[in-house]
Amino acid sequence: NSGVSIVRMATTTTENVNEMFSMNQDSAKRIILVGHIDFQCALVCLTKYGELDTTFGTSGKTILSFQKDGNDLKTVIFTSTIDDQDRIYVAGYAVGTIQNNNNEDERDDDTETTIFNNLILARFTKDGSLDTTFGENGTGYRIEQTSNIDQIYYSTIDTVNEKIHLCGYTEF
Repeated sequence: NSGVSIVRMATTTTENVNEMFSMNQDSAKRIILVGHIDFQCALVCLTKYGELDTTFGTSGKTILSFQKDGNDLKTVIFTSTIDDQDRIYVAGYAVGTIQNNNNEDERDDDTETTIFNNLILARFTKDGSLDTTFGENGTGYRIEQTSNIDQIYYSTIDTVNEKIHLCGYTEF
């Protein structure tokens, strides 16, 4: 062992954007890496020895798409933290499109509206599944939508006294 752990993130040959932005350690000394794979949220759990922890997610990984109004969102997760119950909080931004159907002149004229960089905050259990006691309607996550303002959260999450504090920036 050279002290290096290499983890294959892609699950198919079509995935081409794999980035890990955050790393934390839980109470069992497992290493949790957080980022995205082809704009899906990605968590990877390694044992303290750098091997995939197969008790986490699917074979050591959790990869999923978040949805808003039934539409998949492109997600980039920049930050994470683990609380004293080993729950994993992740935050970043989510971008998606929605279809607005405009039939005022009796034509079937679909127009596409883009939702820009909305805050996404999710919580996972220590086994890598979404915590359905958190977020909106049992989803395990919360999306804060804004109107035409880019909001990107990628700094620190702090779970002091059961409160979540996020840092980031917005562009006008």
